[in-house]
Parts: sequence; structure tokens; C-alpha cells
Amino acid sequence: HCYFFGIYQIPWRKEKTCRCVELDAKLLLLRLEGLGTCGEVVVDPVRGWDKSTKGRSMAPMGAYTTTLHEALVGRGYRRLARLTVTSKRLSSHRRCSRQQHDTGPGRVTLGLTCHARDTCNEGTEARIRRVIKVDAAKLTCSELSKGYCNDVFVVEQENEEALIVVKLYSYLSLLRTDRNQRGVIDERVSEAGLGPSVLSNTDEGIAHSFLQGRVLEEVDLHTRADVGAAAAKLVAAFHSLQVPPEFEPTRPLLWTWLERMMEEIEESASADALPVSVQVLRGEVDRMAAAVRDDAAGAARMLRVVLAHGDLKPTNVMLVSQEPEVELTLIDFELSGPNYRGFDLMKLFRTSPETYCEERFVAFIAQYCQAAGLGETAVHELEAETKVFEPLTWLEAAVFFALVIVKGGDTPENVALLTDRWEKYQAKKWMVDHYLRILGRHRTWK
Repeated sequence: HCYFFGIYQIPWRKEKTCRCVELDAKLLLLRLEGLGTCGEVVVDPVRGWDKSTKGRSMAPMGAYTTTLHEALVGRGYRRLARLTVTSKRLSSHRRCSRQQHDTGPGRVTLGLTCHARDTCNEGTEARIRRVIKVDAAKLTCSELSKGYCNDVFVVEQENEEALIVVKLYSYLSLLRTDRNQRGVIDERVSEAGLGPSVLSNTDEGIAHSFLQGRVLEEVDLHTRADVGAAAAKLVAAFHSLQVPPEFEPTRPLLWTWLERMMEEIEESASADALPVSVQVLRGEVDRMAAAVRDDAAGAARMLRVVLAHGDLKPTNVMLVSQEPEVELTLIDFELSGPNYRGFDLMKLFRTSPETYCEERFVAFIAQYCQAAGLGETAVHELEAETKVFEPLTWLEAAVFFALVIVKGGDTPENVALLTDRWEKYQAKKWMVDHYLRILGRHRTWK
């Protein structure tokens, strides 16, 4: 199917030489609000950025509001497989390569079209049927995302209006979780009204209700006070839930993940291909464990363990409403369980130096403390507690990408991601000892 989505009149910039852009709707976001006829935007497909004549700074298109997929599904369309932007000056709206077309100044009309398709094979559909416990009904299954850990599909059943989201667990996901713990937190959060309703939970995957909205972006938390305040209340409510009996309540899952991933890496015949040696990775994991996990007599004992999300990045928080106020909900709980509170909070706010806003971070911590009933005196202590974990978020990510590579994902992209996370860990690992000392001084003052 091909859906005509809209036409935007934009000024043709001679220096913007590409007439046709194919954007993967799963990777790039299109600004829908405030774009259209109320702003003029020139798309630079080669770099994947946009420039607005409204004086906005150059930023990723993903920084702007909602995925094209979510916008179209919200208007009743099927999911997107591809977004194509073409110029009407080209005959028959034909697809063209990234080449130069100098037709001089003037206005160019861009038509946006999207193509929906079924994206699951027979084997995948059989797994989806087992998860949602449906045998005969006709299903339309469309891939919502294909991440490093799981495949996620939007499923439409014949004669059923409600859409279902089905997550199929991968080996990398199963490695880090125990069988009796899978889906337990999803159900607990669903009952608490902090996440989507769970419809089915199996060893192969989980199904829950489809949520309208968009996932947060890093820039939201560092620029929008309303989003930060809503996120602080939501995360505080999640952290207040009791750890289910399937977990050991005082044993942080972070060390379980790191140990299991390192064992897989060390046993792999492909480990020598990593840009960082296995011995060095192991040494840093052990060093961090000694400083944070094993220092029972030092300041590390102040690092609180709660029912944590475990992968609390902005893309696992959904913006489901902005009227009359911001409403958020959490998604993706497969790594949830007892873990460090500071690890959760830092993963939510961790970003590039260009995006990071200390003012928004401090405000978020203060609002979290208020929502959690910790009092104003706890704010500075929680700031230090959270910053202890920035290096560990980068180390955990580096070990994860090392595992992806040795398990067959030896691509330039994954090697670059491992290298990037490792370099960020190396640049930040001083923060562990530094902020543990600050925490120790806070305890002494009290």
C-alpha cells in the first residue's frame, strides 16, 4: 500500500543537491508539529539533519517530536516500512539516487509517501501466534523495531480493532534474564498503571497493548521542564514498587549481566577480533565491581538498590499525552529487577556533552526526591549517587557490544559503537571514586 501523507512547499536551496531521500522510518524522526506550512525546512539527506528558517539550531530530525510511523498509525494507517521523499519536478515521482540536480532557484513541492507491508515470515508468525495464543485467526504482523536484543511487532487480528505489540526474545535477551523472572515486572508495572497492559506472557516473548504516542528523546529531558518533572514522578513511582519474590532483593542485576556477558565473550573463538582485548575488559569489570559492589565498609554501601528498570534510556519512556499536561509511561521491562537506583537515573540522563544540561538534571533529581518523599536534604546526595554510575553505564554498553560482535555481529557499525562506549568509559571512570568520596563526606556530615 502507498499512502500519500502530505505536501510541503519549501524553498529550493541550490546547495542542497539531493532531490530524493529515502529515510528509514525506524531510525529517523520527522517533525510534524510546527513543520508543514508553518515553517520552511530544507532536508539534507546525506547528513540526516534539517535546517529551519525559524532560527532553530541544526539538530537531528529525531530531536523534534514524533516518528512518522506513530503519526500515521495514530491517524489509522498501517505501519510504515519506508518513507520516501520525492520532488514533483521529477517525472512520475520516480525514485532517484543521491545525485546533483541543478534546476535553479524556485519552490519545490515535496510529497511524502509511506509504504506498509507485512514484515514477518512464517517462522516468526508461528512464534507470535504462540505468544498471543492464537491459532486460526488471520494476523497482520508488521515489524515495529528490530533491535540488538529483541524483535518487536505490531499485530492486528482479523475482526479485532485493538492492535497488539509482541516482543520476541532473542538469545542476547535470554542470556541476561532468568526464565522465572521474564515478564514478572511487566505484569507488576501493568497492575500499577505505570506501563502498558500485559496481554500474554510466555518464555518466547510477551504481548501487551499498543500505546499511542512517541518515545522520548535525549533532548526532551535536557530542554523540557515539563517532561523532566513528569519523568521524575514516574520513575519515583516505579522505584517505590516492591521487588517481586522471584528476585533476590539486595542483589543488583548489573553484576549478573556483566558476569554472564563476559563469560560468553571469554569463551568465544571470535574474541581476538575485538578492538578492546578481553583481558582489559575483564580487568575493568573487576575493578568496578571491587569499587562499587564489594566495598561494603565504604561509601558504596550508600548506593541504594531498588526495583529498577535496568534499561531506562529515553526511548523506553513514552510520551502518550501533552494535554492538559505531559503524561508519560514506561515500556520494555525485560531487564528490570533489583538494581542500583543511580544506574537507572543516570541512564535516563546520560547524553552527549552538546545535549547535556546540568540545570535540567539537578531539577529532575530534586523533583524525584520530592516525589519519593526523600526531602530536600537528599538532593545533593542523590546527585552524587547518580553520577557514580555514569562510567558504569558506558562500561555495561561496551561489554554488550563486545558480546554482539563475538556472536556474529562483527559489522563496522557495532565495532564503532563498542569503540565509542569504551572511550566514554575511559574518559569517565574517574567519576566512580570521586563521587563515592563525596557520598562518604555526606554521610560524615549527617
